[in-house]
Amino acid sequence: MTPISFTAFTDAGCMVIFDPASGFQPTDEWLHCMNHFTDPDGRSHLSCDYPEGDWQEVWQRNVSHLRQLSSNGEFTLLLCEQVEHACQISDELPKVEQARLRCSFEEWVHAPSGRVIISDPMSAFSGLLMEDEPFVELMVTPGWNKVIIHSLAEPPDFENVEGFEGNEKFPALVFCISPSAMQPTEKRDGQLFPRMPISQTRSAGGLCKATVIDVTEGVAKLRLHASASTTSGWGRLKKADSAQVHAGAHLTVRLVQHTKAYWLVEMP
Repeated sequence: MTPISFTAFTDAGCMVIFDPASGFQPTDEWLHCMNHFTDPDGRSHLSCDYPEGDWQEVWQRNVSHLRQLSSNGEFTLLLCEQVEHACQISDELPKVEQARLRCSFEEWVHAPSGRVIISDPMSAFSGLLMEDEPFVELMVTPGWNKVIIHSLAEPPDFENVEGFEGNEKFPALVFCISPSAMQPTEKRDGQLFPRMPISQTRSAGGLCKATVIDVTEGVAKLRLHASASTTSGWGRLKKADSAQVHAGAHLTVRLVQHTKAYWLVEMP
């Protein structure tokens, strides 16, 4: 297989891998479980409905139920935070990438039609795929397929941009999908779905995506982005007199110093 590169970002912080012909139909119960599943650390308002210390028990219960709903390979899930990942699909992890390997996970999907999609789960199962294209779509051998998901660390001296993991040259995730001779036999009801490690923190010296709001007297006001679609703060860029700095421009900036209201930034 020629490696396939793609980028993936999901507001839910989760990806789904499935064959649309698997016959799975989402229910209110599934949506309830997904709302809990995508909040493994109890950071949303949902955790307020449970006594302190009970969230992990509640979360694990919903994970187990999602495992039961996917016991025939209808889908598998991947927790990945609200971060844009540079991804690749390949027959195997390239040798040149093995030194960057952080962890690997094995999952299985049943693909009766041989068509596998990796997508945002809410778009995939709400009938919106006609409007919201999947991250990637490929043809595999019909039947059971093993999916090995490799999470890769940044190479030395690599400057990651906040909200973005890897790039086309150095993917953060590599998916290896191959036919499986038989259905997996081990019981997976209580087994966690894969969760990608995210190590990014905002700090001085780091890179960040930004959008220029306006430029006044050589100072640009910026909207800083924590991900491809979320605003996480505000910035000021002094000496913003270059042609590339104008209202609506998309920039990559370096964080210099945080004040009470905004970050002072500079061009890298």
